[in-house]
Amino acid sequence: DALPISAKLSLPSTKIAELIKMAGMADSLEVAGDAELTVDVAGPVDALSGKVLLKADKVEAFKEKVEALTLNARLDDGVVVLDDLSIVKQRSIRPIFKRGLWRPKPEDQVTEEEKLPAVIRLTGRVDPKEKTFSIKLLTEHLTEMASDTVARERIHAMADVELNADLTGTFDNPGGALRLAIAHGRYEHLDLGNSTIDIKIVDQQVKVTGALLAGRQTVSLEERLQAETEPTVVEQIYKVLSGEEIRV
Repeated sequence: DALPISAKLSLPSTKIAELIKMAGMADSLEVAGDAELTVDVAGPVDALSGKVLLKADKVEAFKEKVEALTLNARLDDGVVVLDDLSIVKQRSIRPIFKRGLWRPKPEDQVTEEEKLPAVIRLTGRVDPKEKTFSIKLLTEHLTEMASDTVARERIHAMADVELNADLTGTFDNPGGALRLAIAHGRYEHLDLGNSTIDIKIVDQQVKVTGALLAGRQTVSLEERLQAETEPTVVEQIYKVLSGEEIRV
């Protein structure tokens, strides 16, 4: 039987760069900001129970500013339960095209919805013993104005982005669906319309369908994942998504 352990850690204010080093990750990551970390776990090494909480405000990573980063996770007899992993990012206000020029939108025309921050949220559960998992990804109010680079470089690309995923299954036989939808796409003066990509994984079968540029181009691809563990399922899915068999 695995020996029981007990670990408690409370860091009320610590540089994120230091936490990255403690985790054994690359110390060259461009991440700045302070975080609060709480760890309280106990039990056998292969069946730990407890909680991990990480909160950070005003984080900057790769020249992008994040208002809030939260990780709220639990361990339940070795099962990892991700209650909340969320990123909250303030959006700039979209400029308007008027009289041949891009201009700041008048403050009295800015809606309350435009002031809402973009949110990326991940929840899930992973059981290493049973080799099962379930993961959900949700996004809210995600637009190009959530990117500091777009605002800083004045890149006149516009899009409302929806990225949702609901994945479940075993490590060797994942299943679920992922959807990427881009609405009101525009670059400079070009109207790119709406685009959608849907990915479904059922019984080792990956099916990718979609309509791009307001339906002017379609995507259709279906391929079966290999049963072998090499390459991994993740590598196989990546190969399918980036493959040359997409029919346009």
